[in-house]
Order: sequence, then structure tokens, then C-alpha cells
Amino acid sequence: MLAGSSRPPCPQSSGETSSTRAVVLFCRDPQAEARAKRLPLRTARLFRRILWDWRTRAREAGARLVLVTPPECLSRLRGEAPEALVAAQPPGPFADRLDAAVEVARQSGTASVVIAPGDTPPLPLGDLLVAFARLEEDPEALVIAPAEDGGVNAIGLSRPSAGLLHRIEWMTERVGAQLTAEAIRFGLRVVELSAAPDLDSAADLHALAVVARWHPAWRPYCAIVGILASAAPAGDTGAVVCEPGWIEGPADPRGPPLRMSA
Repeated sequence: MLAGSSRPPCPQSSGETSSTRAVVLFCRDPQAEARAKRLPLRTARLFRRILWDWRTRAREAGARLVLVTPPECLSRLRGEAPEALVAAQPPGPFADRLDAAVEVARQSGTASVVIAPGDTPPLPLGDLLVAFARLEEDPEALVIAPAEDGGVNAIGLSRPSAGLLHRIEWMTERVGAQLTAEAIRFGLRVVELSAAPDLDSAADLHALAVVARWHPAWRPYCAIVGILASAAPAGDTGAVVCEPGWIEGPADPRGPPLRMSA
């Protein structure tokens, strides 16, 4: 639960959606996401497509869409997804920001929450429906969608975390294992969904271009990822890139709940 200044401001929405389910995305607007990962600005088209597909997936699952974002991205994201609740991330430890995201959803009467990063393709509809069904039938469940690097692509819960998220080493390959261990310690039943790779930096583009040819989550983005990978410097490791059209400056991992590249 949140206290004091960690509580987020009341989000705004121009839509009328009402649901006891919520999909909460931690995201930036598409261009800011590209900058944060030191990817070419044209990568914004990939992140815009992913956001569009999350909007569709939330509607298919009968869930309210909540976007949690850095304050400077608020107005642009409201333009990208006018039907969504949009709230600024509060300052403070990452676990507090996760708790704040859940609180944003609960302010609108939501009971079951699935939290995911907005830079990774939406969960398959079947997985998302399973997640909500398990959360609705079992308040002691914790749903985890693993990332193939040891992190997680989504977390689902149907009650306040009550400290569950505060001992996790976020942004590391240990997130998945630690979440499972903490769930057991808190007496929760873990529901694990299918795993998928993620895109954390330019270093991932070439490998992802291969994976996207066959992986169900990434196949719809195969053409876009292939074009981006073909323009990426071979062997890039996420260091500062000076090629024309690429972003210069330090990486800016913005959280949850996946592992970010070192």
C-alpha cells in the first residue's frame, strides 16, 4: 500500500470504459521509448504498434487500460490512447511505483490487475484471459509471464501487494525466481504463463529479428524488427551509438517489470 507523497495523482481519461479488470502498462510515448533504449527514432513505429495492440488486447479481455508514465510523457500518451487512464509515475523506489500503479487501477474499482511493460508485445489473448480468470477465482494467486532472460513480462495480482514486491532485485535476471520465492513466502499460488523474449536495447535487435520469424508474440512485428535490425550496427552492445539517426546519450531504463540490459 502507498503512503504520503508516493500516492499517484488521479489519472485522467476521455473514455467511459468500466471494468473490474485492468491492464496496467508502464510505458513512455513511442518516441521517448526509442530514445530511452538508444534506438533509432524510426523504432517509434514499433512501440506505437505495440501500444496499439495492447489497446486492442485490453478491450478483447474486457479490461480497463491504465498507462503509467514519466510526467513528461503524459500529454503525448493521452493523445496516443485517449480511451485509457493515464497517470504519472511517482518518485521513489521501483516497488513503490509498482504499488502506485496498482493503486491507480483500484481507484476506479478494479479488482484484478495485470501489470506489463509497454515495450513488449501484448500477452496472447488466451494467456491474458487465463490470468484474469485465475485472479478472479483465487485471491491468493500471483500470475507471472516470464521473460526468457530471467525477468518477467507481466505480473498479475488481485489484492494489494502488502510488501510482496519490495525485496525483488528489479532490472536483473533474478526477478522471475525472486518473485516466485516471495510468492511462496507470502503463501500465494503462482500461475505461470508462456515465456517470451523482450527488447531492452539495441543489443537485442539482431537476435530478436531471428526470433520474431517464429515466436507467436513477436511474429506480427517480424517485418518491422527485421528492418530495424538491418539498419543497426553489427555487434552493437548497447553502448553509445554515433551512427546517423541513432540516439546518443546514456540508457534510461524506466521499469517494470522486466530485466533491462546492463
